[in-house]
Amino acid sequence: MANFARDGYGQVEANHLSAQVTGQIYAQLPLAANVTVLQNGEFMKYDYEHKEVNTTGIGPWMLVYNEIKLYDERQQMMKDFAWKNAQDRTTVPTGKTVDDVIYQPYMLDGDCPRLFQLNLGDIYTTNMVTTGVEYAVGNVLIPDTVAASHTGVLRKKVDNTDTNTTLELTVVRVYTMPDGQPGLKLMVTKAI
Repeated sequence: MANFARDGYGQVEANHLSAQVTGQIYAQLPLAANVTVLQNGEFMKYDYEHKEVNTTGIGPWMLVYNEIKLYDERQQMMKDFAWKNAQDRTTVPTGKTVDDVIYQPYMLDGDCPRLFQLNLGDIYTTNMVTTGVEYAVGNVLIPDTVAASHTGVLRKKVDNTDTNTTLELTVVRVYTMPDGQPGLKLMVTKAI
């Protein structure tokens, strides 16, 4: 496959997520103020200690899978949806105009994103992976970390010395998203 590209925001297609049956869906803590845009397919932590959803808590990485709200389905697709923090109402994504982003829901004080706990064997399709990288069946992906911050995007695991080993997903199929964009069907092969 050519270098992976993404048009618009991240998407998730739930093929088999056990959280839908087990009730491991969390949505009672507000998003940390320093997160300006939250896309489906990113990974965050449910930080009870600080009473927020962030990237630095001690909890496990969880999949961001918010309910998609499209207000004009004739002009909008899943790629057009992302949560925006109330502190960042002026940010306009590249290639968009202010009018294009008016329909996007904004997270107001106290609004809570929805996080899914991933378990061994869970399968989903997403385009929320590091772009500009080739992926093949069998690649192992982990949530990307940079020093103390977290990008929220899956990347290839470099080798067994890679430090973030609490969650690993394996590419089971190089696939497409419902809108025809490149996507990866992933299976959780390690979850702690």
